[in-house]
Amino acid sequence: MEVILDELTPVEFFNHGGIVKVVINDDTIVKECNIKKKSTFFEYKPYVRFLNNLYMIHQHNHPEINTYDLYQHINESIELKPSIGHSEYVVDLKYDQVRSYETARFYYSHDRTEPEVTPRDPYGIPNVCFSLIDDSDDRWAKYTKQRLERGFDNSEIWNLDGTIAKFIYPRLKVFLEHTQEVNSHPGDMEYEEWEDILKQMVLGFELISSDRIKTDEENKLQEKTLELFSKYFFNLWN
Repeated sequence: MEVILDELTPVEFFNHGGIVKVVINDDTIVKECNIKKKSTFFEYKPYVRFLNNLYMIHQHNHPEINTYDLYQHINESIELKPSIGHSEYVVDLKYDQVRSYETARFYYSHDRTEPEVTPRDPYGIPNVCFSLIDDSDDRWAKYTKQRLERGFDNSEIWNLDGTIAKFIYPRLKVFLEHTQEVNSHPGDMEYEEWEDILKQMVLGFELISSDRIKTDEENKLQEKTLELFSKYFFNLWN
C-alpha cells in the first residue's frame, strides 16, 4: 500500500527524499534542490545566490537577449516542481504572511492545489479593485460592501505597497504601448530614451507587484524604478 504524505514542512519534505526542481519553461535549464541543498529553502541569501546562478546560466545560453527581456522571460517562466519519488506536490510559500521559507508547506498535488485569487471588483472586473480574498472568505459580504461604497476593501491595505504597484503596473504597460503607437515623448528627450525609461518602469513595477522574494539585482531595479517614477511622474501623459 502506498503511503501518501501531505502538508509537509520543508524539513519533513526534504527528509523524506523530496526534490524541488526549479525550471525555466521552454528551456533546458533545470536546477534541483534536494536534501543536500535544503538550505536553499530555509535561508534568504542562499536562495538569492541560487536564483542569481539561474539568471547567469540563462543569460549565458541566450546572449542575444537583452536584460529587460531576460528578466521578463524568467519572471514569467520560472516554476517550482516539488516531488517525492513519483508523487507530485505543490508548494505554498505563504509570501503574504512571512517572507521565510520556514513557513512553506508542501501539499500532495492530487489532494490540494492552492486557488489563485485574481484581483477583481465585486462584479468580477479585473484591475479595478485588488481584494486579496475570494468569495469563500467569511468577510466576502462585508468587504464587497466596502468596495461598492468606497471602491476598495480593507484587504487592499494589508500590503498597500503591493496594491499600489498592482494598480500602476497594468496601466503603465498600456501607457507604454500607446506611447509606442503614437511615438509620443517629452520635448526634452528623444523618443528612444523615453521608451527605454518607460520599459524600465514597467519591468520594475511588475517586480514590485510580485509577492515573491527578489534578488539583489531585482531590488536595485525596484529602487531605480521608484526614482524614475518620481522624476517623470508629471510626464506620464500623451
